[in-house]
Amino acid sequence: MTRFQYLERASQFGGEKCVHSQWDQKLCPEEGECQPQENHCGDMFACGPKGRCIGQQLRCNDEIDCLNQNDEIDCEVLNRRETKCSGMLTIPGAEKATQGYNALSGDFMNRVLDPTYFGGFCEYIYNGEWRKLTYDPFCEHLSYDDAEKYYRKPHNFLSYQIVDVGFVRLSSKVQTAQFKMRSRDLTLDEDMLWALGDLPDQYDFGAYSQFFNEYGTHYVTEGTMGGFLEYVAVVNKNAMERNAGTQSNSAIEDILGFVKGGHTGSSAGSFRIRDAKSYQDWGKSLKYNPALIDFEVLPIYELVRLSTAAEQFRTKLPHLKMAWEEYMQNFNPCRCAACMNNGIQVLSRTDCSCICKNGYTGQACEETERKGPAHGVWSCWSSWSSCLSGRKTRKRECNNPPPKDGGLACQGSSNQKKNC
Repeated sequence: MTRFQYLERASQFGGEKCVHSQWDQKLCPEEGECQPQENHCGDMFACGPKGRCIGQQLRCNDEIDCLNQNDEIDCEVLNRRETKCSGMLTIPGAEKATQGYNALSGDFMNRVLDPTYFGGFCEYIYNGEWRKLTYDPFCEHLSYDDAEKYYRKPHNFLSYQIVDVGFVRLSSKVQTAQFKMRSRDLTLDEDMLWALGDLPDQYDFGAYSQFFNEYGTHYVTEGTMGGFLEYVAVVNKNAMERNAGTQSNSAIEDILGFVKGGHTGSSAGSFRIRDAKSYQDWGKSLKYNPALIDFEVLPIYELVRLSTAAEQFRTKLPHLKMAWEEYMQNFNPCRCAACMNNGIQVLSRTDCSCICKNGYTGQACEETERKGPAHGVWSCWSSWSSCLSGRKTRKRECNNPPPKDGGLACQGSSNQKKNC
């Protein structure tokens, strides 16, 4: 069982942090003998007591459709079908696109969709770069490698289109593929299925909020794969003046770079482009190890509602939605005091801090010799009003902080309405 301690006020500006965790768990006492759980899959095959339900035709087909591989155990005969998909690699980046996303922290969490589930179907997409000449030393001839002509598409992906790579400058965002998830009958990752099965049947914010801590608040519905590369040169101004009009590199003291996606050779993000060839090699590697660079999301309770497990968790879905709204309010950095001069509020556990823009310091980013506009930031939403004519409302204000010195007002609406 789980109990939760609500945060009355976060620490900030050097204040003392709360000592204990907001969550407290203990084992439930055993009552009587364990009763075997009913089969929740009906005529379908159950991967486990709380696991995935799959069609009987997926049993013993030499493809793993259950996390515990129960569908391929005790098979007297394998109903394996030789298809074009046999031996194909899964589309690049599928693992990254199926992770949950925490919209409050900006972090990707555990997987919410299964990137390796095919449902017995053979669906594939064309790899536009497959026609590369391969040399066979034994036969002494050149040939095209058919093994990379296609990639196999998992069940959860509705579309995945590979695009040509283009390079413009040494600070660039490179697109390698665009994808879109199915809008219904999505297959959840089986670890997430077990986590949903462990949630209580009655509303308990402590237990449901821990689910969001593990799997995020949203899931990715569509996006772009590729990579991002940015380099900033640290320049000696005096050396530049002395070498004016020349092409000398003596003025460049250091190069700071950030790389996302591709094969970086060493630790991610620290790869250095040394010449045109290393830049081209990085660009080519994006086809095989892309990053998720642009994406759109929906709340995670919508994923459960649109999944093949919707009926299985029908009674828990209203609790999941209610807990999601409470989680987005309780762990939102809008609860922090204002950060000045376009500083970004961060709520980490029970402590607030400010991430300052370059040129600004201080606990609230209040210290600077610069002058410039400061944009407005929304406060938290108020509580919902009581029901009136079948509708209730809530509001927020652009005062955390308000715009200053010609800064922009907050974007979006200050009021929300919903049916009771």
